Amino acid sequence: MTHRILPPTGFLILLSGWGMYGCGSLGDLEIDFQSDDDRCQQAPGPDPDLTGGWQISGAGNREFCDDPILDTDRFTLNSRGALAVVQDESGDLSLAEPIDGFEFSGAIDGICVDFSTFETGEGIRYTWSGEIGETQRVDGSFDGAGPNTCLTSGTFTVIVE
Repeated sequence: MTHRILPPTGFLILLSGWGMYGCGSLGDLEIDFQSDDDRCQQAPGPDPDLTGGWQISGAGNREFCDDPILDTDRFTLNSRGALAVVQDESGDLSLAEPIDGFEFSGAIDGICVDFSTFETGEGIRYTWSGEIGETQRVDGSFDGAGPNTCLTSGTFTVIVE
């Protein structure tokens, strides 16, 4: 969907880190807005099948922990082994077999993949949102909470074997 925006006769650019300021005329400006539904449905054909062994890796930051030693801007995560995930015909994702102390659920919509994980023993919950790029690969961002008061965010990659 394309929206036409008619700006005022001037605009202001403020890049304080660069000390750059400017004014000028934009004329007519056209911006193409895509809803999440449009973005997800860019792939032709049926939803890709992500059934298989998931290797998850990621990096980001962890902050606001009760124990300040856990706070870091170099947080990394890697799955200890392949996580056996199955996908049903409606695109819902689940574990092939239950894992004690671990919960997983998710769904695929076109090229968009959303899933959540919860480590019950540690109380660590992550939400993951990404897009299928290459075959059997998902890249995106995650947010998490736990242990205790820690908040985590970053980017991730899933390789499906």
